[in-house]
Amino acid sequence: MRVLVTGGAGFIGSAVCRRLVLQTGAAVINVDKLTYAANKARRELGWEPTRTFERGLAETVGWYLKSRAWWERARCGVYGGSRLGLLAAQH
Repeated sequence: MRVLVTGGAGFIGSAVCRRLVLQTGAAVINVDKLTYAANKARRELGWEPTRTFERGLAETVGWYLKSRAWWERARCGVYGGSRLGLLAAQH
């Protein structure tokens, strides 16, 4: 199973990612700005950034522009696949 998690390096998101990886064996793709809370996920899961935040953001926007059919279904509640989005608290 592959799961995309947004905000997966923060306090709650990293707990979700750890559970997915360690208990289910899921392949987790984490999109996160990697601010103050990322150190625990880096230590425990060995995560290191594979691209800059700016490049990741540009790639994400590009994907959404090319994938309108997917996100329109997700937005309307029709999408039947796995999706977990975590919103970071504003500090």
